[in-house]
Amino acid sequence: TVDELMGHQASELYSAENKEKISENLAIAREKGSHTFEINRLRKDGSTFPSLTSITAIKDADGETMYYAVNVLDITERKLAEADIQRWTKVFENAEWGIVVGGSKDQTLELMNPAYARMHGYTVDELTGRKAADLYRPEDRAGLSENLSIAREKGCHTFEAVRMRKDGSTFHSLNTITAIKDADGELMYYAVNVLDITEHKRAEEAINDSQEQINLLLDSTAEGIYGLDSEGNCTMCNASCLSILGYKSEKDLIGKNMHELIHHTRADGTEYPGVECKIYKALRDGTGMHCSDEVFWCASGLSFDAEYWSYPIKKNGKVIGAVVTFIDITERKLAEESLRKLTHALGERVKELKCQYSISKLDERPGVSLDEIIQGVADNIPPGWHYPDITCARITINEKEYKTANFQETDWKQSSEIYAQGDRIGSVTVSYLEQTPELDEGPFLKEERELIDTIAKNLGRTIDRKRAEDEILKLNKELEHRVKERTAQLEAANQELESFAYSVSHDLRAPLRSIDGFSQAIVKKYSDNMDMDNEAIDFFSRIRAASQRMAELIDGLLELSRLSRAEMSMAEV
Repeated sequence: TVDELMGHQASELYSAENKEKISENLAIAREKGSHTFEINRLRKDGSTFPSLTSITAIKDADGETMYYAVNVLDITERKLAEADIQRWTKVFENAEWGIVVGGSKDQTLELMNPAYARMHGYTVDELTGRKAADLYRPEDRAGLSENLSIAREKGCHTFEAVRMRKDGSTFHSLNTITAIKDADGELMYYAVNVLDITEHKRAEEAINDSQEQINLLLDSTAEGIYGLDSEGNCTMCNASCLSILGYKSEKDLIGKNMHELIHHTRADGTEYPGVECKIYKALRDGTGMHCSDEVFWCASGLSFDAEYWSYPIKKNGKVIGAVVTFIDITERKLAEESLRKLTHALGERVKELKCQYSISKLDERPGVSLDEIIQGVADNIPPGWHYPDITCARITINEKEYKTANFQETDWKQSSEIYAQGDRIGSVTVSYLEQTPELDEGPFLKEERELIDTIAKNLGRTIDRKRAEDEILKLNKELEHRVKERTAQLEAANQELESFAYSVSHDLRAPLRSIDGFSQAIVKKYSDNMDMDNEAIDFFSRIRAASQRMAELIDGLLELSRLSRAEMSMAEV
């Protein structure tokens, strides 16, 4: 306010950089009587504003300065207007566009910027005052009048045209004619903006050629390809895309929301919300996506297994769309499923073979008992089944049970009876501890039925054989016992024989020697004297022969006694 300002120094109303100019401006005013200049002044709040300041030195009769009268005008608005004028002048002078103002009646070029003259091969002075039609080919001048009429009617009109340079060459231009009218709507003049688009046209032609090449390439691929804008609408598609999806023309897809058209439902028939669409991940997150477990829907309403790749299209770092490539993998899926089944079946067969092999090795351990074999069979069953982690087993033989540690009674089980020598002696039971999907026989595979039957049959044979082996061992033990008893009896008999032989050798040998000796002596003595007849000699000869025979028998008996004392050994025959 006035009261607030009274008493303050004039220097307080100037910014720091202008305070030095106060004395200078006062001196000029004192010398000349008055001085007008522009300077920035300081407000109470610290902000500045441009001002037009006029200082008048008031002097006395002697010419001495008594005080200064200062007039101040805030010229902020004027400064802004001047800045606008300067800016637009620079725009006009330096614009890439050619700008020209022409008369409304005779189309005389009255005012133009250097760019307008330069693009036509003239200087501004050369072109000023010429007719606008001079810058068009004769065959295009009628079009100029038509375009001026459109601009006059609509107020503004933009079009492309071929313009002519000073040397007769031509260039493509983009033109905007604005009809400038007075308050009464009467046309005063035309303002025309002209841009040389020759390079743009060449680039456009190159792009068109390139696009044609791209289209040829796209249409030659077997993969379906389509583009999306940021809203998920189709922007382009190739021939394979139309063929695979069963559409006849691009018009059937361009502008359509592709998720709603071909990706709306999952393979199981449930709705596939667009917010969950993996293809749109490229639009949402700007990241590529590959998927091979979904379906696309054809124009016919049928679906097919599709593998697709979705990648974002970026411009200046911003996602503006996506490109999607896809193929029909129905045949591949069928082949993969067939291979999967074969691989799975092979894996199951390998497990079953390992199971049977492990069971067969149980019987090869020396000294293994039948109980150990049966328990081992039960423990080796789970790894051979489809879900080994939840499989348990029990084998019952004549009311005796052999179970895996995790065995429980459940509703998901299969059994096979065990027969030995034609009689049912027990069963094999395999159970799942949890419910599993239905297969061939409840939750079990048909091969598992064959496996459990084989295990039961082989176990019956093993039991038959082990029982036979046990019976043989029992008989062998009985035979050994009998042999020992018989051996003891023979040893006793041999002892008696030995005693008898000893008695015979000592008690009979001496009398026999006497009989033999005397018989020999009698025959020898009397046979020479002829005192003994032949019959007597014969008798004595027989006596001697009998005694000798008796001696041989005693020798044989002694030999037998010696043999009986030798150690007896058993041998397999």
